[in-house]
Amino acid sequence: MKLTDCSFLTDQNVHQDVTDWLRAQNLSVTTAEQTGLSQSIDEAVLQYAFNHQLVVITHDADFGSLAVKNGQDHAGIIYLRPGHILPHFTISSLKTLFDSNIELHVPFIVVVKHADTIQIRVRQTNPE
Repeated sequence: MKLTDCSFLTDQNVHQDVTDWLRAQNLSVTTAEQTGLSQSIDEAVLQYAFNHQLVVITHDADFGSLAVKNGQDHAGIIYLRPGHILPHFTISSLKTLFDSNIELHVPFIVVVKHADTIQIRVRQTNPE
């Protein structure tokens, strides 16, 4: 599947401008705030996303730890690094990711690191 086939849940740390940009790309996006999860622990956010087959977009590395180390179920995670930065920086990272048109299999973790260049790393995770 391609990322454009997915529906997304943006974590509370993702700026509204980023969510607006995703929606402008005709992607299905729900925010943590819309679900009532904006003050919830990461485990609850990841569980909600799994139950609704949403890919979490976050700046928080804890989601990857929950999925890999703890084996928590998930459909997919997009971890954007560095986090908590200006929205146009994050949008640039996401644009590069979506333009890459990579093939993914659920569940997955994609790490997008924006430094001098934008680096994309994909980890296919297997449910236990």
